[in-house]
Amino acid sequence: MEFIRILLQDGFSVMSYLNLLCAFPFVQRAGKKLCIGFSVFFVWWGTVGSSPNALANTPEPSPPLKSSQQAALFLGRATFGPKPEEVLALKTKGYNTWLNEQFASPLCSHLVIYDRLLAEQGIGVVNGSYQLNARQKNRSDAWWEAAINCKDQLRQRVAYALSQIFVVSEDSTLALRPRGLVAYEDLLLNHAFGNFRDLLEAVATSPAMGEYLSHMDNRKGSADGTRSPDENFAREIMQLFTIGLVELNQDGTPRRDANGREIETYTQEDIASFARVFTGWTCADNSSFQWCVRSTNSEISPMKAFAQEHDQDQKVLLNGTVLPAGQSPQQDLDGALNNLFNHANVGPFIGKQLIQRLVTSNPSRAYVARVAAVFNNNGAGQRGDLKAVVKAILLDNEAIAHTMPGYACTEPCTFGKLKEPVLKLTALWRAFGARGISGRLRYDDAQTELGQQALKSPSVFNFYRPNHTEAALAQNGLACPECQIVNDDTVVTTQNRLRSYIYEMSAGANRRDQSRHTVLMDFDNGRTLAKPLPHWLSL
Repeated sequence: MEFIRILLQDGFSVMSYLNLLCAFPFVQRAGKKLCIGFSVFFVWWGTVGSSPNALANTPEPSPPLKSSQQAALFLGRATFGPKPEEVLALKTKGYNTWLNEQFASPLCSHLVIYDRLLAEQGIGVVNGSYQLNARQKNRSDAWWEAAINCKDQLRQRVAYALSQIFVVSEDSTLALRPRGLVAYEDLLLNHAFGNFRDLLEAVATSPAMGEYLSHMDNRKGSADGTRSPDENFAREIMQLFTIGLVELNQDGTPRRDANGREIETYTQEDIASFARVFTGWTCADNSSFQWCVRSTNSEISPMKAFAQEHDQDQKVLLNGTVLPAGQSPQQDLDGALNNLFNHANVGPFIGKQLIQRLVTSNPSRAYVARVAAVFNNNGAGQRGDLKAVVKAILLDNEAIAHTMPGYACTEPCTFGKLKEPVLKLTALWRAFGARGISGRLRYDDAQTELGQQALKSPSVFNFYRPNHTEAALAQNGLACPECQIVNDDTVVTTQNRLRSYIYEMSAGANRRDQSRHTVLMDFDNGRTLAKPLPHWLSL
């Protein structure tokens, strides 16, 4: 019971709990009383939260790990869902040992999985429209396989969080380049525990990002002023990837001028200056600057620059930083990225979003400030150490306190987050040993049924914005990013999909949907986990 409870909490409504749990055959056979017991328990569990300032001045702990509940809740944040054996391993090892093992775990490459899946189907590594539908499906298959089966779960989970900040999407011309999207996922994996400055440069020179935000083949302005550099990437690298729209205090709150107004971080002139920086870049296989020559290599290799199409005039960036005239494309790129990387906003802006993706939608100001401080200095004088940032987020006292058995919050309780549909499904699959009949984990309808699919958001603004809220929450100043994809359709289709995997996709079930959703799960372990249930009925 305990493991199932932890698996499914964190973002299901009470009705969602009941719909899903009472769909399990072993729960149904126990009868109506058992489902009522579930409802009593989950109403109680759903009240667990925190006061936004209750832990404001608590220093980072050396966190104790006292129970399986703690371990499972922690893994629910740090992986794509806890497995029973992983809960036991974490409980035995402790947080720090587990984290250090994950940081050292070899990278599980999506590109390696993708190429293997193609080869198994006799599909060559190509670009363009040839066998496009099959290659797109294999991109999705590779992502699900990595999320469910790769051992470097923390790296995979952090890369998924980063993919919702540094957004590229198949819902664009990148639909023609599934292998390029897979390579972009590997790019995020490679830098998930590295330095933010290196990640920023890798993203800026990625051919997937170059195509998605149109700074690939970006030419310098014409002498007569009739052509100007494309400003798309220049705008988004500031607004979405580094500093945001307004200046921030280190606790993530907006800075204000003497009149109480928020202070904008950049102007249209700044966008124009950065756009001039990002000129002259094109595909890796080009021998001269021209429209990108597509190849299997250029889809996955960093772009390269040609000086003749790069704007070499002086550029004035943020905080008065000047890039002198006559610099090479790489020199201007280095100067511009350093300018952004060293901006005071980056720590709280990126830190808060990573907290939201991994732990809670409404972290206290103190939690954000502690994470921003680690971004600014990892304790060894290094700025932008993402490994240190991830560790600070997961082990912060505000995060750990809410996993402690018997923890009671003070009103108003604001801790927690709505669990996004993809993570509901991965948690279910991982807990119950999902396997594909065909040897692959195929789920074609995530975008339609769940409202989201990895690397397929409707725009550069992701599936939801970090500050999205709903009317009742807005009155209390609370955000609910994931609420943006909750609607009348997805509420039903998500729960129906989860229910179908339980009813129709268990080993030995009458699988009427087998040809379309060929993933099976083994619920024998669930029956074992359910044995302590009567104890919880007394709650």
